[in-house]
Amino acid sequence: ESEDLAVLKNILLAKLTGARLHLLHNSSIGAASAIADAKKSGFNNITAEVSVQHFALTDEECLGYNTNAKMYPPLRSRDHVEAIIEAIQNNVFDAFTTDHAPHIIPDKLEPFEHAAFGSTGLETSFAVMNTYLVKAGHIDLATGISKMTCEAANVLGLPKGTLTEGADADIAIFDIERDWKVNSAKGYSKARNCIFDGKTLTGRAVTTITGGKVKFQIN
Repeated sequence: ESEDLAVLKNILLAKLTGARLHLLHNSSIGAASAIADAKKSGFNNITAEVSVQHFALTDEECLGYNTNAKMYPPLRSRDHVEAIIEAIQNNVFDAFTTDHAPHIIPDKLEPFEHAAFGSTGLETSFAVMNTYLVKAGHIDLATGISKMTCEAANVLGLPKGTLTEGADADIAIFDIERDWKVNSAKGYSKARNCIFDGKTLTGRAVTTITGGKVKFQIN
């Protein structure tokens, strides 16, 4: 209810004032419905995104007081996840994001109530999207890539995320069929608080090119 109210309030205020509105980290049935209704009503000054964990995982990840599953907004029940996926299929969301939130180990070793919010996501975001949306048959690969590249850039009004002539040579190359088990202890982030630790995902980054220079590569 708190998420639904916040989304509705901001949509109403944006309509009243003509403000540009971007809604981030949407995870509830009510939020998805409100955004869809606003866009259908002709309110074109609104964009919204969803973080990959919120279409992939449910609140059952919190069982056993797993503090890596403590995030904001929280992971929700299966009905909310299904509503988010349906909204994705209906093009309600303009982008997928990582909600990358690294923490030092002591911040997550607290009792669940006091532990820090968030999970790392940079190294797993594409694989999560590919596994839980594309391989699951909810969307096609081109749509998933678009939501993480050019459409995400469009939200910010940036000429990024394309392979057109003259574009910045910022390129990620993925092996979309490679299965791999996430091991946060061997990750490239200094943080270890990954909610997907121990899970098998499909699709892995094998090369990253930034400004035309190879910055990362694995076999």
